[in-house]
Amino acid sequence: MNWRVQVIGNIPRKKIEKVEYVGYLKKVEYMKLLEKASIGLLYYNVPNKSYKYSCPNKMSDYIQAGCFVLANKDLKNVCNIIQKYSVGIGLDLQEFEHRLSLVFWINENSFKQAQENLSWEKYEKRLLNIYKEVML
Repeated sequence: MNWRVQVIGNIPRKKIEKVEYVGYLKKVEYMKLLEKASIGLLYYNVPNKSYKYSCPNKMSDYIQAGCFVLANKDLKNVCNIIQKYSVGIGLDLQEFEHRLSLVFWINENSFKQAQENLSWEKYEKRLLNIYKEVML
C-alpha cells in the first residue's frame, strides 16, 4: 500500500521521502485534496490559552472530508470533539513524530499483509467446498 504526505500551507520545508509540499490552495482545491486523504494533522505548539481552547477551521474541514484527526493533546476543544465523536486521537507533542511514523508503518505493512491473507481468492476453494458439503 502506498502512502505519501502532502503538506498544505507555508511551512519550513525539509527534504523528506514521500513528503510533498503543496503550498497554499484555494478552498475548493484544498477540500478536493482532503477528500482523498486518510489523516489530518493538528500538530503545533500551544503557547497560550487562546490556542489551547481554540478549534481551528482545519478540524471541521478534516471531519467533513472524513479524515482521521491526529492532534496535539493540549488542544483541549479539539480533543473534546475527537473524544466525543471518536474521529481521531490526541497525542503528546513529544510523541507525535514517533506515533505518526508508526501509523504509516502500520498502514504500509499491516494492511498489505491483511489484504494478502484476507482475500476472496485465498479462501474461494475452501468456501466452495464447504458450500458443496452443506448442499449435499
